[in-house]
Amino acid sequence: KKQDKYVTLVEKLFNRNLSPVEHKYIVRILLQDIRVGINLKAILGYINPHAIEIYNSFNNLNDTCTRLSDPKYVRLLEATVEANSREIMETNRNIWMTPSTLPAVIQKTISPMLSRRTSFDTFLKEVAFRHAQLSK
Repeated sequence: KKQDKYVTLVEKLFNRNLSPVEHKYIVRILLQDIRVGINLKAILGYINPHAIEIYNSFNNLNDTCTRLSDPKYVRLLEATVEANSREIMETNRNIWMTPSTLPAVIQKTISPMLSRRTSFDTFLKEVAFRHAQLSK
């Protein structure tokens, strides 16, 4: 019975006054072989940067689209990805850049991009402390 329903739907589609190109794409959609020159990863990447990961996890396009249409899920996913990336950056920073307690020296270059992040208040306290040590 279900197959008969599909057959009647397809017959209705083909009985319409469609161009040959439209018929071709209807057949390709039915056969799930669209071949338009864009792969699924490119389309998913355009929809959402995390869509490819979700699709690879579930291998179901319907589940992927359902999850990406839920704003709570997307917010939670982005927060998780951001937290993980911060943790990875901090781990890599600790591996490659050991904390230094050495003071800055005049006429020696420093690399501010490699310095540790700190708040402005902490920076001012450290500057005041070092100034007090130098003025003794």
